[in-house]
Amino acid sequence: MKNENEIKKATESSPETKVKDKLGEVYDLYDNDASRINDIFRKFESIAYEGSPIIKVIPLELLMEIGRQLHEVDPNLSHSEFQEQVYEIILPLVEIEISNPDLVREARELWNRRHNGSRAQKETTTRENSQRLRQEKKEQIIEDGERVIASELLYYQVKENVIELHILPGMDLSIIAFINDIRNGLKKIAEFVKKNEQISIISGQSWIITEKPELLEKLGFTVRTQEGGVDSIATISREDFLKRYLKD
Repeated sequence: MKNENEIKKATESSPETKVKDKLGEVYDLYDNDASRINDIFRKFESIAYEGSPIIKVIPLELLMEIGRQLHEVDPNLSHSEFQEQVYEIILPLVEIEISNPDLVREARELWNRRHNGSRAQKETTTRENSQRLRQEKKEQIIEDGERVIASELLYYQVKENVIELHILPGMDLSIIAFINDIRNGLKKIAEFVKKNEQISIISGQSWIITEKPELLEKLGFTVRTQEGGVDSIATISREDFLKRYLKD
C-alpha cells in the first residue's frame, strides 16, 4: 500500500492539480473575474479556432459551448470557486491535452504563426505612421471644437453627465511613456470634472482596452468586455476619479 507521502505526491503531480494551480495563478494575477476570464479565453482561443487541428477530435459545437460558458462565469467567485468552476468548463480541453499533446501543440503553433505574423505587420505599419496619424487627428479635434485635447495621447468630449475618453495613436511611444502621458491627461481632466458637478461618469471605449484591460484597471477603471467584436468599455465614477487624479 502507498503511504501518505506517496499519495500526496501523486495528487500534487496530477493533471487536475496542475491545471487548478495554473487557474489559481491567473486568479491572483488580476483584480476581477472579467480580466481573469479574458486571460483564460485568450488561451482557449489559441487552440479553439476555425481551422484548428483540434477540431479533428472535438466537435466545433462543444468548443462554442465551452466559450459560452467561460463568458458566463460568475464575476464574484472566490479563489477556490474560480478554480473549480473554470476547471469543470475546460475539462474536455484538459483531457485532450493529456491524450493528444502533439495535436494541441500543433494547434497552438499554427495559431501563433497566423496571429503573431498578422499582428507584427500591423504594429510595424502603425508605429511607422503613428506620429503622422496622431498629428492629423489632433488637427481635426482642434478644428471641430467639440473635443478637448488633454495630453499628447488623450482627448475627451462631454455628453450630458459623461466624459468620454479617447486615445490617439501612440505606437511610437514606449509603454512607460504611454502610461505616464495618459496619467497626466487624466489629472488635467480631473480639474475640469471638479468644476463641472454634473459629470458623474468618466468612460472610454477603445481597442487598447480590449487588448490590454489590465492597463486601464491599474489606472482605476472597471473594464467591461463586449461581445461580437465590439471594443471593451472602461468606466470610473466621479468620486473615485477625483480621489485618484485630482491634485492637492
